[in-house]
Amino acid sequence: MKINTIQQTLKNIRIKNNLTQTEFAQQIFVSRQTASNWERGISTPPVSALSIIANTFNVALPELLMALEGNQANSNHSAERQIIANAFLSILSRTNGTYCDMATIVQESGIHPHRAKTLFRSPSDILQYIAQQLDAQVVAALSTATTTDPFEMIADTVLPVLYDNNHTLKVLYSGNYANGEWIYF
Repeated sequence: MKINTIQQTLKNIRIKNNLTQTEFAQQIFVSRQTASNWERGISTPPVSALSIIANTFNVALPELLMALEGNQANSNHSAERQIIANAFLSILSRTNGTYCDMATIVQESGIHPHRAKTLFRSPSDILQYIAQQLDAQVVAALSTATTTDPFEMIADTVLPVLYDNNHTLKVLYSGNYANGEWIYF
């Protein structure tokens, strides 16, 4: 079974609903440019946007998450992306969250600079990747929750995921970086 990429999936949803990119974007509360970037593979939608798309267009969220994972599998570079994200977090940890540039991150990662540019264009892209990974883990955990009590869901489902990622969250929410870009995630 071939899994569609997120670009193909979003375009199919838009076309199935006879919408222009502008109309599609308006229905999910993003700009036309953002929707266009998603369809062209320039950026990927965060899990929160996928949730809105799933609810708005009556599409199963797991189907959208599989398409998002299909992007990573098809591009065959998720391990390199993770290496770069880990290098980024390592630098932030050592420098008390002080912002760093792509050249420093790439050097730390050991990935060839030209290859790294195809994976991430900026530290903001790395942050988006980290946020998507965290979001996907929370959504996956919630999809297996057996309770409808919100307090139990948080305690038994969400908190363990956050605990598993406590180092990443500590780095991003402490130091100077928390007052910058990460705070928007």
